[in-house]
Amino acid sequence: MENKKFLIFLFFCSLLLRALFFLYFTRHGTNAWIYVDSDQYHTIACNIAAGVGISLDGTVPQHYRLPGYPVFLAGCYRLFGFQPAAALWVQLVLASVIPLLVFALALALGCVLLVARVAAAVACIHPGLILYAGMLATESLTLLLLLLFFIFFFSQLRFYATGSFAAAQDNVIPREARNLGEQVYRLFFAGIFLGLASLMRPVGHYVLVLALIMLFAWRPSALVRRAGAFVFGWLLTVAPWLLRNFLLTGAFFFHSLPGLHFVQYLAAPIGAQRDHCSYPQARAAVLGEWERRIAD
Repeated sequence: MENKKFLIFLFFCSLLLRALFFLYFTRHGTNAWIYVDSDQYHTIACNIAAGVGISLDGTVPQHYRLPGYPVFLAGCYRLFGFQPAAALWVQLVLASVIPLLVFALALALGCVLLVARVAAAVACIHPGLILYAGMLATESLTLLLLLLFFIFFFSQLRFYATGSFAAAQDNVIPREARNLGEQVYRLFFAGIFLGLASLMRPVGHYVLVLALIMLFAWRPSALVRRAGAFVFGWLLTVAPWLLRNFLLTGAFFFHSLPGLHFVQYLAAPIGAQRDHCSYPQARAAVLGEWERRIAD
């Protein structure tokens, strides 16, 4: 009951801080918009809501942005009209849950109650979390999904370590079998949430590998079943997007943003050194070559 009161207070405190910052700063002008990124998210969302698909221009399918955030915005646009402010209010409420998830994660990691409460309080007043809650950007929703992944993933590790079932139940189902079943269940949902985060930001495939290594290091027995549930949950979520990209391009990938980043932030500086010119000149040259190859 004491934790329940604390979490209710924490949620409304978090919501109040984010709402006030949004009302008095973020919602005015273009304060909520990140240059280029927010415009593209909004445009793709408008096309999804209008029924013309995941596209920037309404005709050609796009691969540059992941679909998670535009789909979220499109859902809000269908419900409330093409008003980014309404979508940001929904996002702001969801972002207010983040401190509660930090509290749950701290407990899942085995922290004492005081540490969990302090961590949650810090998340409640953290300036970055308050700022991004009302911005047309993926950070808040990605963090929320990653926290849910971490909670399910690490709670199953502690679940095995603590043996949370009563000994009186052993005559019904052996404890080891119940422990394994609960781990598989939690790992499946950990995979689901990691998959959803993977559709917001391209981090899931890296985290997936590290998580599998942790599973093996923690408990090699029954690894196939536990790892299988985890990977299946992740694949179930990301497979439609990967299949869509494969059918359109003949390749499995999450997005094409790394290509442009490589051209601008690696190839261009190398070109500037090689040709003894300024970065803007080298960037224009490599982007020109990039566009010519795309045209070919």
